[in-house]
Amino acid sequence: MNWPPWPKGNEKDLARYALPDVADGIRLAVGRDDLLAKRKHPELLRAIYEALLTRDIRYAREKFDPILEQQLIRHPEKILAGAGDATCLDLSLLFAGLCLGNELLPLVVVLDGHVFVVVSLVRDLRDAGLPGRHDPDRDGPWAAEGLLKDGKTLNELVRRGDYLPIECTGFAKSESINQRVPEGKGRTNDGQLTFDRAVEAGREQLSQVERAFSFAIDIAVLQNVHHIRPYETPVIRHGYVPPPETPSRDQLDLIDHLPVLCDRWHQNDEFNNQVVSYFKTMRSTRPVLVILPGPVQERHGYFLDRVKLHSLNDYLIRAGVSGERRVLEIRMALSKIATPERLRGEILAELQGEQTGGDDTIVSYIRQARLKALLVDIRLRASECEESPQKPLQLLADYLAAFPNTKGDVLLGAVVSLEENNKQSWWSKVRGMVSSTKSEIRPFDNSISKLEEQYRDGLKLHVRVLTRLTSPTEDDVRQWLGDKLVKKSISRVKEIEKSIKQIFNGHNSLPMDTLYPKLLDMLEKPKG
Repeated sequence: MNWPPWPKGNEKDLARYALPDVADGIRLAVGRDDLLAKRKHPELLRAIYEALLTRDIRYAREKFDPILEQQLIRHPEKILAGAGDATCLDLSLLFAGLCLGNELLPLVVVLDGHVFVVVSLVRDLRDAGLPGRHDPDRDGPWAAEGLLKDGKTLNELVRRGDYLPIECTGFAKSESINQRVPEGKGRTNDGQLTFDRAVEAGREQLSQVERAFSFAIDIAVLQNVHHIRPYETPVIRHGYVPPPETPSRDQLDLIDHLPVLCDRWHQNDEFNNQVVSYFKTMRSTRPVLVILPGPVQERHGYFLDRVKLHSLNDYLIRAGVSGERRVLEIRMALSKIATPERLRGEILAELQGEQTGGDDTIVSYIRQARLKALLVDIRLRASECEESPQKPLQLLADYLAAFPNTKGDVLLGAVVSLEENNKQSWWSKVRGMVSSTKSEIRPFDNSISKLEEQYRDGLKLHVRVLTRLTSPTEDDVRQWLGDKLVKKSISRVKEIEKSIKQIFNGHNSLPMDTLYPKLLDMLEKPKG
């Protein structure tokens, strides 16, 4: 599991690398809730630290990266269940994540050349966004932003006992750290620091003249108040039991994404061919706009979820491309895509947790994260289209057409579909307007046709429209049952034909929102 590198110029983005769910896999020797209730934060911190002392973690240098303005950060899985190597930054983020998962309030402190953690002794995770923290006689105004740039403020918070500093390299083994620096002093025969010595070393870091204070981030504020989302929860082997909401990829395929393959073969093949052509034939530097036509009842979101979690990687492999990929899901109301600025802001918020920056910021992110594919999944609310989706589609197309060139080996684009909400479906309105004559064109089709004609030359934007869906029939289900992934998971082999008849109950076809749960019932559920 590899993360995108951390762009060092974006202090707040560091919050993405601290994962609270890691705490679900680290058993403590104490009762967390009891200690929190009694405000015994130091004892809880000691228990977390001493649990890590037993994990055979080793201090290591930063992984090499030729780009100086970014840093590679090791995933918790690689620290706890892999090679076990970690830098001071890796270790501090791991410890901060464990603190968050145990409802503590940590700050990650970045000095010139070193990183450690301080943890609040007077507040916990649930207090992170309280306005009272912003008072000068408490944490201070910086707590509203979650970014502290004044080292004197941090020193004062530690001096008066509000925060406890902890040297996180202490629970990693090392015999090579210089004994003239705080983290090198007082190591045991195992090459580690006791918890008490780690606290002393943390205090000493604050007075190191050669290690100037750079900044500190309040991860809880950034993640929970400013919605800078952490990266995915790791699934750690060797004794780590992942939480139920984090199934493996195989489970995701089985539970949520096999049924949607029914009657999606043409769209899947066309999407795959488009990606392969983009890299092997077109070698374009211009974005792609992919449109999924069809009524909302066919549940395009299921298909796009599968593309995000599974298929896009397969498309890239078939194109001979190796690299990272991201799919950003934006469920937009028309008010959010009324201007290019709002659209750009939504994309930036998904990428970096805040809406500041321009298109050049997105290009920089692609480069720093070494992405080979960045797709924006935009699901327009059908009932807000006011019988014509031309305006939002045109705005999106024009925004992409004006986007700066990317490298020829990077796929950048957007995928558009309609989804329903609680209001009356736009597609339902359309059904009442469409006659039986073939010459009449639905509004959505008309809007698509205008975009295809406008950007036919492909000089600024490639517009691709996938095959229109119709509701699956009994024959589509039989074909789906022949898929090799599905065949492995059928639970009632002798009753399949009978089940198909019961599912359709005399109907010629069924929309996916009706058919999906029925197909899911035909599959074996993962054990455990």
